[in-house]
Amino acid sequence: MGVEFNPKALDIFRNAQFNNENTIANLDGDGLKSGGIYKKDIRVFFRSKDEKRANNEVRTALLRSLGEAFNISGMKKDGDKVSFSREFMAQLEKILGSDVLKSGDFGINGSGKVASGKPLTQRRINAILTKAALVGKSEYNYETYKVKMAAVKAKITALDLEPTKIYLRDRALQHFDAVEKLMTFMEEDLDTLIETNFEYDSSDKDSDNDKNVPFVMNNRIKGSYSQKPLTSIAMVTNYVQEKTGQLFHIQENILGNGKIARMDDLTEPDTQITDYLRRAMQAFVTTSLDLYFESEQSDDLEGYLTELGSAAPCIEGKTTALTEFMLSKAATHNSDQNLDQCIGREIAAIVKNNPSMEEWKDMAPIIKKNLVGVTRPITVPVKTTIVTKDNETLENTTFKPLLDKNNKPVVRPVTEEDIDRLGQACLDAIYEM
Repeated sequence: MGVEFNPKALDIFRNAQFNNENTIANLDGDGLKSGGIYKKDIRVFFRSKDEKRANNEVRTALLRSLGEAFNISGMKKDGDKVSFSREFMAQLEKILGSDVLKSGDFGINGSGKVASGKPLTQRRINAILTKAALVGKSEYNYETYKVKMAAVKAKITALDLEPTKIYLRDRALQHFDAVEKLMTFMEEDLDTLIETNFEYDSSDKDSDNDKNVPFVMNNRIKGSYSQKPLTSIAMVTNYVQEKTGQLFHIQENILGNGKIARMDDLTEPDTQITDYLRRAMQAFVTTSLDLYFESEQSDDLEGYLTELGSAAPCIEGKTTALTEFMLSKAATHNSDQNLDQCIGREIAAIVKNNPSMEEWKDMAPIIKKNLVGVTRPITVPVKTTIVTKDNETLENTTFKPLLDKNNKPVVRPVTEEDIDRLGQACLDAIYEM
């Protein structure tokens, strides 16, 4: 399970791309500017105080952005000044890996401030941004998922498979070619696919005039452009299939009530059709890419590659097949679900896949791997004593929100300690049900 990730928090670094990967990044208002070219043979004592200060400022901004992107606790803000705890640095290094996020390069001093004075280069920024995109799980974002796509294609191409299973690699490459085409379509075509027909005359009741309709569809096929009156949903279905190679059952699903829709059934065809396509495409893209990494992490990559052979002809069916595969392998829960509920679902998934596993000590490492680092409302177990009519004393465990000093529910990244505190109580509660 990927760590929840907000890529927009890193925009200041994503938006600044220097031509030379050895360019030193410095802050420039709300953006970055070049601070020269880094040369390895220049030793630290040749850096001026101003250069060290500028280097510390941009490294501080990077840590702050990463902390906000992954919602990591242990970052203290005092105006423009930011300090970082040891726990913050340890968690960030755990997320990104010590090979990418080198804590020593930041030289965090006793006050939690960046003090190394070392330059931050475009090469290091790119490595950090790439790893963040790969390990993070977020809502669809073109730039983030483009990074994931490049990594997945490279991984698939490099797979060392037995001769009898080479077909899995070929099929996976075809699958992700389709994913990439949908990403390109969303980026380049979808927002302008359907537009208002400014020549439409609502007072013209001539039913034979098929050009007098409220909307037009923009067709862009192989470098050519044309605009056609939008007279049916099927026109969109056919065009999208020709453009992307993928079938969408728009008419059957757009109303969500099982009724096959016609243009007359849509109150706002331009937004309803494009919004439906965007949801369907994004679901297929994010499920395909995120599930690849989750399957790789859980050592079930071959099972995932096999699942890509789903016979479903449409994107909706393919997405459903992948989702069902995911549900059969792991627990699912939303970011607004309390931690005890998330642990309960994780336990249920483990028991379903491995009925012989009954002890919390065996489940704990698996659940920690899935939940540590994700942001959830934190809860604590509270034991209460109940006396029955027969004077029998029973203990009951309930789960209540952990409150901060302002009596507000604590929502933060999950720690191993949180899971240790709740785990056995959650397991007991399930067996008592």
